[in-house]
Amino acid sequence: MSHDLQRIHDQEQANFFHNIRWLRQTYGIPKKHMARLLKISTKTLNRLEAGEMPALLSLNIYFHIQKYFAISPKRLLGTRLDDSNFRN
Repeated sequence: MSHDLQRIHDQEQANFFHNIRWLRQTYGIPKKHMARLLKISTKTLNRLEAGEMPALLSLNIYFHIQKYFAISPKRLLGTRLDDSNFRN
């Protein structure tokens, strides 16, 4: 992977981790409930929120986020959500 592609990948991954946690906290969703919504274990959610990518993570997580939060995978990866740019 070229240096530029690696940098983009790293930024998208950092956005993803941040956004998972930000969505949960902004909506006041307990971790167990968020994990259930995303169809992942609480352990996996904890790892994501800590900035760790699990070895196996289904792409379905993007569809669950889109379903419950109306955020496209492109926006989830390409934007660091915060109170100033979040419009559901």
